Amino acid sequence: MGAQENKAVVERLFEIVNKGDAEGYREVMAEHYVYHGPGGIEADGIDAIIEFASAFFTAFPDLTATVEEIIAEADKVVARIRISGTHEGEFDGIAATGRTVRYTAISMMRIDGGKIVEEWGNFDELGLMQQIGALPAKGGDIE
Repeated sequence: MGAQENKAVVERLFEIVNKGDAEGYREVMAEHYVYHGPGGIEADGIDAIIEFASAFFTAFPDLTATVEEIIAEADKVVARIRISGTHEGEFDGIAATGRTVRYTAISMMRIDGGKIVEEWGNFDELGLMQQIGALPAKGGDIE
């Protein structure tokens, strides 16, 4: 598959995300999919990422992922994403707050045989946790 076909796989992934359909990941991710995320977040296998996504979609049922930019070359696709949603269920041990969250993410995915087999993601975990009140917000300039 070429870069454009791989880009289409990733675009389809975000359509699935916006439906809140964790089981739909099976359409675009390989059984042996591996995720590498910030703070040691790891998922090994399609079932692990579906479990993670299901918990996320339960916590933020109106989650919307807007792809700001997508770049594809050979077997890699990089997407810059803006995410928003309302914290309506428990997330990472934090009870629902009803707060709207907005944060950004960048993800690089490797595609093989029309499926995402590996992903390196980085999202504003600190900003997300501050917005749901799990961590104090800190203002001021960086010194």
